[in-house]
Amino acid sequence: MNRLRLLVDNWKLPFLVSKFSFFMGTLVGIINGFVLSDYDINPIDLEFDEVFRNNLLVSLSIIVFGLFTFGLSSIVMMLANGYVVGIVIGEALQLRMGVLLLTGLAPHFFTETLSLFLCSTVGFATGLQLFRWLRGIQLIRFKRLLFEIVMITTVSVLLLLVSAFIESNISYVRIKE
Repeated sequence: MNRLRLLVDNWKLPFLVSKFSFFMGTLVGIINGFVLSDYDINPIDLEFDEVFRNNLLVSLSIIVFGLFTFGLSSIVMMLANGYVVGIVIGEALQLRMGVLLLTGLAPHFFTETLSLFLCSTVGFATGLQLFRWLRGIQLIRFKRLLFEIVMITTVSVLLLLVSAFIESNISYVRIKE
């Protein structure tokens, strides 16, 4: 229990920064999607492996690029992901397609975004720790850091599996009905 508490305490601030970035991007996307309203919402049928592969690629990119940019690109990618989600929400609201949000986006939204938050947290926090280490500000306990990264990334991948199943088998089916 103490180890879990320590894990949460160590990663809380980067997690909150990731969430804030995503929701700021979402807010801007909603405004643009609602005001501009020139986007097409066109649900397409995607297979489980396509959804999972795409989300896994995005998630791993958030981690890797975050490491090499000292966390900056993780935040930018969360802003961009939030913006895309916001566009869909804004456009759906503009077209009065609230059912689309409830049946097409909501079923897989929470598992997918939680996974992205976790990956962004890893990319941001690890990149920031690397920056501090290179500047001589902070020592890194590599073994503990690697263990925590593996734990968080494993949870993220499991969430992506659940999300891909929901998105490919539940979300789209309900959009078509």
